[in-house]
Amino acid sequence: MYVIGLSNCDCGNVSSLITNIAAMAIGKPFKGKDDAITLSETQLKKWVGAYEFDNNVIRHVTIKDQQLFSLREGSSNLEIYPLTETNFIFDGGNTSYDFYTENGNRMVKMKVNGETIIGKGIDKMPPAERESIDLPVETLNEYVGDYELQPGFNIKISVKDGKLFAFPTGQAEVELYAKEKDKFFLKVVVADIQFNRDSNGHVESLTLFQGGQEIPGKKVD
Repeated sequence: MYVIGLSNCDCGNVSSLITNIAAMAIGKPFKGKDDAITLSETQLKKWVGAYEFDNNVIRHVTIKDQQLFSLREGSSNLEIYPLTETNFIFDGGNTSYDFYTENGNRMVKMKVNGETIIGKGIDKMPPAERESIDLPVETLNEYVGDYELQPGFNIKISVKDGKLFAFPTGQAEVELYAKEKDKFFLKVVVADIQFNRDSNGHVESLTLFQGGQEIPGKKVD
């Protein structure tokens, strides 16, 4: 079975998509979060902590409201779902954690698209979660509009139920969280958005900060 996936942008994980398609085509689809079982808090807490992989990659497993999360330093916090007491999957199923102990130490085998990497439990606190503030709806409405970052790629800003959302061309809609007036951050990826005002105080553009780049976007609507 050979599956080819083509994309006109880097707005999605094509590798993950085609792997799932191939698995379904051969009658062995990956399990998803709907197949997750319920574990006790004691069972979940057994695997909480930091894990060090090759190339100094650190991943933190945390727990909140009976849900385990995995956070790679410098990336976003993602839910992981238990299929057994030791096997957990990310949403989509083709990435998984197999936890175990070795000489009394926490260990994990991470499987990604058929490859396995080993993480060793270490003592390290997870990075502090970024705190957000609430802004009045009147202020949020000032940001509403379309912003062109490059020809054919816009970010549409909208307000729903008192929350601010960004809808990039070809991508999923995501919520923006305010750290101060005119400055927001995302939780699904490591990125910040700053809204810029003209001399009259009207929002005229935004700047996307992501991956070490500063990408301006002029308000066109």
